[in-house]
Amino acid sequence: MGLDFVPASGGGMGPELPHKTLESQFRFSLITANVAFFIIEVVWVQIVINVNVMKLKL
Repeated sequence: MGLDFVPASGGGMGPELPHKTLESQFRFSLITANVAFFIIEVVWVQIVINVNVMKLKL
């Protein structure tokens, strides 16, 4: 009468899969945030340049 121990993860696909999914979602949101920041920065620079050009024309 021995005790049989069953591994918590069957073949290595148990806890790792949700972790990878969460990690990929985090990376995707981080990339999306970086792209959004870059777009806002580009638009802001264009606004500042246009305002400065308009001041020079006056």
